[in-house]
Amino acid sequence: METNVIVATKEHFEDLVAMVAAFRGVLKRTTPFDADIRESLEQLRGQENREFFVAQDEAGNSLGYIEQRYEYSLWLSGNEARLENIFVWPEYRRAGVASALIEFAIERAAARGCRDITLETNEMNTASVALYVKHGFSNGTSRYKDGKHLWFTRSI
Repeated sequence: METNVIVATKEHFEDLVAMVAAFRGVLKRTTPFDADIRESLEQLRGQENREFFVAQDEAGNSLGYIEQRYEYSLWLSGNEARLENIFVWPEYRRAGVASALIEFAIERAAARGCRDITLETNEMNTASVALYVKHGFSNGTSRYKDGKHLWFTRSI
């Protein structure tokens, strides 16, 4: 299967709503409600410092998405990107979709002049941890006292 990753446009809005709702289920959460997802996505996709990327198959079907945020970092004295909310439909997992999304996000961050790209994940999510390490992210220490979440960084 060939995967193409693009910057989401308004034409992908309904697919993003469906994927975020499905991701909510993966996280075993009952909120945000569907109406709140719609409202939040509408606000977020209009922000200059945030992008959504959609992975598609050859027919244009959405396979997954990733959200990326950009901001200036005092600690880097430069721009930093942060990966947020990566999701791939269950039937397309382990087919390279998440890797394609991450590589596209890294390229976009580099094009925007970011020095680092960061993310966090739960230490129990071993598949995600392995995926991030595979793509050059490293974990120094947790930013949280309880050690439940891991903070990963990759220099660009």
